[in-house]
Amino acid sequence: MGNEKIQGLIEVLKEHGVQSGEAMGRQIVEKSHSQAEDILAKAKAEADALVNKASREAEQTLRRLQSSLEIAAAQFVGNLKRVVEENLLTIPLKSRLTEELSNPEYLKELIAGFVKAYSADPQHSEIQVLLPAGSAEELKKFAGEMISRYYGKDQGEAMKMVLESQNVRFGFQIDRKDGKGRFDFSDEAFLALFLRFLTPGFRELFSGFKTGEAVRK
Repeated sequence: MGNEKIQGLIEVLKEHGVQSGEAMGRQIVEKSHSQAEDILAKAKAEADALVNKASREAEQTLRRLQSSLEIAAAQFVGNLKRVVEENLLTIPLKSRLTEELSNPEYLKELIAGFVKAYSADPQHSEIQVLLPAGSAEELKKFAGEMISRYYGKDQGEAMKMVLESQNVRFGFQIDRKDGKGRFDFSDEAFLALFLRFLTPGFRELFSGFKTGEAVRK
């Protein structure tokens, strides 16, 4: 084989090798690009999923936190109402009632007024007067005199209708002898009565405070 033929064969082989190499290189590059795009798309999808999950979790956490804050605020306001009501309404009222109902002269006025009014109806049952334990003899004697005057009893019989009760601290109670009713003029009864009427108006002072809005601000 001549040198020219050998040289031609070499050129053909070289050209074929280059073309094959270039084609293979292009395939490798194209495949790499495709794989890279797939990897990037998958990474982006995973990143988006993580962001969405984190956003949902953050939103849920925020809602739970807000709900907890609203509950805590409501409890605080409720406790504040009770403390303010206790110190500005209940305690002063109770103190004043105790002062008034521990005054024997004031108790005499109340007892006399009740016995006179109640005994005016002949259908009303006879009564017993319940005074605080350890009441002064003067007060017990006065209650007996009222019963004697308005129920036509002698003093000894009337005094049997004046009793002492451990359940009465200040004031007095009236029991019907037939056991069908009690009239309570004790400090606790007056306090409950006053609070029943005063407390709703007092609590209106707090009605404009919205805990939810305050938390959101």
